[in-house]
Amino acid sequence: MAEFNLVKVPGEVAVKVPALDKLLDYVASGVGAIAGPMLAPWRASREGKARIITAETDAKARQIQATKEGSTSQLIAKAQAEARESVVPDKLESDGSLRIGPSEIQNAMEFQAKKRLMNVGAIAGHAAEELKGKEVSDHDPDPDWAARFFDGAQDVSSEELQKLWGRILAGEVKSPGQTSLRTLSILRNMTQKEAQDFSNLMRFRFVDFILIGALQKVLVEHSDLGKLIIHFFDIGLLSESTTWQPIITLEDDGKWGVEHCCGHALIIEGRPGQCLKDLLKDSNILFIIAAGKELAKLCNHQQPDEEYLSHLASLLAKQDCKLKLGKILERHDNNCQFSDIRTIEPFGHIEKSPIAYLKRLALTHLWDLFSHRDDSSPRRIP
Repeated sequence: MAEFNLVKVPGEVAVKVPALDKLLDYVASGVGAIAGPMLAPWRASREGKARIITAETDAKARQIQATKEGSTSQLIAKAQAEARESVVPDKLESDGSLRIGPSEIQNAMEFQAKKRLMNVGAIAGHAAEELKGKEVSDHDPDPDWAARFFDGAQDVSSEELQKLWGRILAGEVKSPGQTSLRTLSILRNMTQKEAQDFSNLMRFRFVDFILIGALQKVLVEHSDLGKLIIHFFDIGLLSESTTWQPIITLEDDGKWGVEHCCGHALIIEGRPGQCLKDLLKDSNILFIIAAGKELAKLCNHQQPDEEYLSHLASLLAKQDCKLKLGKILERHDNNCQFSDIRTIEPFGHIEKSPIAYLKRLALTHLWDLFSHRDDSSPRRIP
């Protein structure tokens, strides 16, 4: 098991409070006192004492818990079934228009309110699961952030998106300011498929950018990936730059690490203090901008793409560096502990001999001739 710094940030001593208590403050800031019965089951579990729930709160908590057995999708399905059963002539006016009376209005309002509270309850539940048994610094929730968050959260009915919003809420409780209002605005308009597609794209994340050149073969095999990149560029998660190039400098121990995806980290090993300013000099780079970075932190369920990493390893091998991949076991302040650290083999063989390089270049040229490729076809990079 290895341990070293990923990011060095000066820490501050802060008063710690139970994370579930702080979560309660956030939910109450968004939906009011009903936050109590929403989170009562988790608080009761934390305390291990049923007496902390009054008879009235217990009854409400059971009602909220019962809604989890019938999810939002089931509530909607039930409403759809009832709607089909009620398609009868006596609900129509003589001219064929819908008859809308006080009871219909009341039913619609109650349905919408119940669905929204169930959505918020599910999201708060996912956040509570992440925060169980943890402590966070004592702070006051930002009322503007809470208002914007729950305004969007109440209309999130997809279970996968509810989990994502739950991670955002838990992240804000642990570290205020982790997700900006701009990111919430983008996320509010994202579908479940878009969120999944962005998560898939983050398999190719290296620091805060994506090497398009290393994706050449992947783009050919998965044509939709190119469309996704353009789409996320359009909605403000990705950008490009023709002037700025990232510079990586290894630490005094000759290592440099960065969180990758799915609980993994990438570790570069080389000479102590080595500057890799030319690493990406001739590479096409797509940058993950602020909102994209915030969402990328939440995309933790995708496995790293081995082929893509092997292309990165090839670039590093040209500068006598190695690329390693390790699983993040746990974090302690600025340090991370890793397990299962392994070296990523470079894509192909990197010849340092000019003769070997020229031979391979000639073979590549012959391959192009015999396969009758046109100029628009992807070429094998020497």
